[in-house]
Amino acid sequence: MKRKTATSRRVYTSVKEEIISGKRVPDSVLSESVLAEEFGASRTPVREALCMLENDGFVRRIPYQGYIVTSFTVDEVLDIIQVRIILEREAVRLAATSMQPQDIRQLEQVQKQGLSGEISPVEANRRFHQIIASRSGNGILTGFLHRLYDKCNRLETIYAEKLTTEEVLWGHEETLEALRRRDAEAAGETVVVQLNRFKDLILGQL
Repeated sequence: MKRKTATSRRVYTSVKEEIISGKRVPDSVLSESVLAEEFGASRTPVREALCMLENDGFVRRIPYQGYIVTSFTVDEVLDIIQVRIILEREAVRLAATSMQPQDIRQLEQVQKQGLSGEISPVEANRRFHQIIASRSGNGILTGFLHRLYDKCNRLETIYAEKLTTEEVLWGHEETLEALRRRDAEAAGETVVVQLNRFKDLILGQL
């Protein structure tokens, strides 16, 4: 049983990352038998992995056909960003009071890497926000945000070709400046502005 659980987790993690990175595009079909052959596994752990992916909203089951990678509706985009604004504003406010100089330097380095092309702007944006969330000191809040980051990362990846590096990383300097001052309220508001702009950019392409 443990072996099957480990295998289903491996398949789940791999397929999820492929969906987030855009390797498996929206509306593409996922076959149990094909995935089983691909991962050298039996169909039972593959089925378990697909059920986990469905529970997390990455795939949708089509009766008698299999699973397809989900796409986004306007309402889903609005819901995701609305919840992220509520949670991330609080996470940033909490992080602002505990940020250390080394944390600021880490954020500056990630921003620099994204702007220079050393890492993709989508990855830089993800790391930037993950670092801040992890400094909130609230593990449950951080866990919820990381799941939302997966969904937002998918959005950015799907539409990344139409977004410039500056658009993806826009507003980070203002957040950094507020964090340097340990201004919790200002830092929280910079994130709200960023996410509302991100929402407008994505909705403009749907």
